[in-house]
Amino acid sequence: MTTASRRFFARLALIGVGAAAWRIWYILGPVTDRITRLTGDEFFYNWQARYFVEGRWFTNPFLLHNQHVSAPTALHPPLYTIFLAIPSALGFDTPTQSRIATALLGTATVVLIGVLARSIAGDRVGLIAALLAAAYPPLWSNDSVIGGSRAEGDHDAAGMPCWRPSNRPSAARRPKISAVAAMASR
Repeated sequence: MTTASRRFFARLALIGVGAAAWRIWYILGPVTDRITRLTGDEFFYNWQARYFVEGRWFTNPFLLHNQHVSAPTALHPPLYTIFLAIPSALGFDTPTQSRIATALLGTATVVLIGVLARSIAGDRVGLIAALLAAAYPPLWSNDSVIGGSRAEGDHDAAGMPCWRPSNRPSAARRPKISAVAAMASR
């Protein structure tokens, strides 16, 4: 790794730490006081991740809670539920903890945007793109909602193997691109 690369990644790491700190402060401050109960997609993802850990893969939490019927669902793509199942398996399954996990996913989105922009237009553009993503209110405010940043991070991850200066995915990368895109699709 060259000195310029080390300098870029050190600066990108600082941007990532700042993005994470802001997102977590926002969740622990204004959001936790404002949102007292889970509804809609937040309820769905939080409880589906908990059930996933219990071995009830992709169970519809609305049916299970309201009608006591355990039925599988494809209401949402599976990747975000699998992501939330990781902290749930480690005992971090409260709504606030799920929001913090989502904020960390949003922070990864900021870093991925920086890396992708760097590969397209150089170090300076990569850092500017990461800064803009870190400060962009629709990104950090959605990170405070369980399910909010899922699409951005998934699509950035799908874009990473697609981009090369030649802009042509190799035969070896096509299945990876397709798998990530399918898991991220709505």
